[in-house]
Amino acid sequence: MKTRFVFVLLFLFVQVYSQNNPHDRKNSVRDFPFQVLYSEGAKNKLGMKIDSMDLISINDLIDLEEKGYISLIHYTGIVFELKGKANLIIKDVNDKVLQNKLIKKKDFTSLRPNIEYLFLSNSKLARKNKLLNSRSCHDCNSELEIIYPPQFDMHEIFYSGDLCLEWRGTDSNNYNVELRSKTNKVFKTYSATQNELLIPYDELSFSNKEESIFYVVVVDDSNHKMSDPVVLRKYSSLDYTYQCELKNASAALMAGLYLELLPYNYLAEAEEYFILATKLSDKEFFKLMLANFRRRKIG
Repeated sequence: MKTRFVFVLLFLFVQVYSQNNPHDRKNSVRDFPFQVLYSEGAKNKLGMKIDSMDLISINDLIDLEEKGYISLIHYTGIVFELKGKANLIIKDVNDKVLQNKLIKKKDFTSLRPNIEYLFLSNSKLARKNKLLNSRSCHDCNSELEIIYPPQFDMHEIFYSGDLCLEWRGTDSNNYNVELRSKTNKVFKTYSATQNELLIPYDELSFSNKEESIFYVVVVDDSNHKMSDPVVLRKYSSLDYTYQCELKNASAALMAGLYLELLPYNYLAEAEEYFILATKLSDKEFFKLMLANFRRRKIG
């Protein structure tokens, strides 16, 4: 009897651990579309407290208290942040994030952003984690690679307003940014003297309405270099997380994380986003995340 009781406890422990382990293959991004970055005063439908790094089931409900706060990271890297009294039906929230039919029809990724990395402060453990969980293409063309908006595992960028681009700079002061169709037709060309560009929203509405997908290519003619094309899609109805002006601390934190985990050294750029997160929120959590980043950077 005692042996059976121990077995039941072990089984329950494994079930709970599995459901909160983002690296368990059973926890598909479709079944557990969100992971918690940070929360206060939040409980699931069973009345259990919700903590950082918990995976949230597609069938779950979240109850937020009057002064509650929750930051959810979708597997696409999109941030959903909410404050104050609220009841969230996760399936509905997931549908809002995936309102773009092109996203619904395609599994961009089976992996989610590695937010566990944010909680590491030991530089050795951080390096090991980065190597084990790196999903970046180390042999891809990193010349002029677009580093904002973050792409995570989607390998695509979106816009719902003005589009702000930033790419890995060279020693050039003369860049061209081309917007191309699937057939490689160039619709628009923009010039930039620095490694960043703002494209107004009204200039992203092309006359050819049949085109739903475009590509962004950065060209450095003086050094005869060209970036790999990146898919560009319109993100309708909801405001896209990574706009020209970041609206919440969680989005800034995720932008910093994305840069920190890229193979090329973008630590200086990443730190700016970690600092921005502390300016966009007065919560101690974001100060802790900045402190963790600086400890990892030392190593």
